[in-house]
Amino acid sequence: MTKSKAQSNKKDEESLVLDYLRKTNRPYSATDICLNLHNAVTKTALAKILTSLTERGEIRCKTYGKQSIYVIDQEQFENPSSEELATMDARIEELWQQINDAQEKNKQMKQEEKEMIQKNYQEMRKMWKERKALFRNLWDAISEGESSPTELKERLGIEEDVIDFNIDPLSGIQY
Repeated sequence: MTKSKAQSNKKDEESLVLDYLRKTNRPYSATDICLNLHNAVTKTALAKILTSLTERGEIRCKTYGKQSIYVIDQEQFENPSSEELATMDARIEELWQQINDAQEKNKQMKQEEKEMIQKNYQEMRKMWKERKALFRNLWDAISEGESSPTELKERLGIEEDVIDFNIDPLSGIQY
């Protein structure tokens, strides 16, 4: 590799690291940067690049014991004006209001859905009770002359609900 290609590659890697730090705008260790760039830059090259960027003042380095943390220099970003901050605050307030409205709508929908489910349940339970009563009347008429109605049910393959239809099986459940 010629010297110009090596310098070009170094510049590309340097711009890659700098762009990454600008884009994310948060502190990282050298290892995190290397991993987040999916090893596009080797650790040794990254160490040199980070040192170079720190010396040029494009990034800041803070050392905690053996660990060094790198972050883009915040001075290069513009501070928002009071008007921009007020606009941002208004937008944040608007978004919070949207969240609260959505949560309230969700609660209302849940309540409506719950009422609809309860209504459907009551209708189905009523139909079940009617059919069960109808079956009992028919069964009593059919099995009137039989000595053992239970044996007749077994021979015919009739299964009955184990739930007493006078007791609501869901009555103890809290919604």
